[in-house]
Amino acid sequence: MLLKHRTASYADKAHAEVGLEEFWESNPAVDLLKELNIPLETFYTSFSSFYYQGKLYPFKHKSNSEFLQSVISADEMKAYKKWDQKLSGLYK
Repeated sequence: MLLKHRTASYADKAHAEVGLEEFWESNPAVDLLKELNIPLETFYTSFSSFYYQGKLYPFKHKSNSEFLQSVISADEMKAYKKWDQKLSGLYK
């Protein structure tokens, strides 16, 4: 769940939420935010736009995988998938 602050606009007509906070559903703050009627949004994607080494990478894709493939090399993608599987196993 996200607590939004504001939307930034970029020269290439991309938009991104800035100053936002992210809360996993297990975070005890979520109950408090709901109790206070603070607007929350739920997203099922784990990526957002990011700025890296002087370049903006806006999330304009249909999936996380498509977004990653637009940013990292095939070898990096393989390494990422291996790492992601390991973390998924640890989480479970």
